[in-house]
Amino acid sequence: MKISSPPGLRYPYTIQALQKRKDDKVKRSDKLFTYWYEETVKEDDKWGIEQWVKKRWPQQFDASTDGRITRWFVKPGTVVERAG
Repeated sequence: MKISSPPGLRYPYTIQALQKRKDDKVKRSDKLFTYWYEETVKEDDKWGIEQWVKKRWPQQFDASTDGRITRWFVKPGTVVERAG
């Protein structure tokens, strides 16, 4: 089973945890790994003053097809810079 990182994700992102192990069977929509990305967003404080803050957004990556995990090319802490 070969899964590539699609172009529609927010990059870069950091792998947080692998949810499947080598040789595990995977069904479509199974959670494969969790990750997070950072983004700078504008927020208002309680007095209405705007400020830019960096936020970390947790996400999960689900399998797009059935298969078996034969090998991981990432591990927790890996930063994925682009699609592919």
